[in-house]
Amino acid sequence: MTRTEVVIRWLAEDVQHLRPDWSLDDCETVLEKFGRALADRSIEVGWEILEVLLSIEEDEMNEEGERFVEEFYKNENRLPTDDEVAKFKENASK
Repeated sequence: MTRTEVVIRWLAEDVQHLRPDWSLDDCETVLEKFGRALADRSIEVGWEILEVLLSIEEDEMNEEGERFVEEFYKNENRLPTDDEVAKFKENASK
């Protein structure tokens, strides 16, 4: 299994996008001065965003699971077994 990594980079050009009248050297200076604070705050906000996205994903997975059980019951006139549910979850995560 490969590991996925998300990397965020702030460049002098990003600062310059917000302050177009600044030189790239000025923008570099700002990044050097505030880089650690920017990184720390980005991580804090990233955790908050990740929690929200995971909640949305869980809600969608729960809805898909409910639809699977309802459709399965309608077609098979019985509830799915644990193995059938596990297979559904495995396929849904791909």
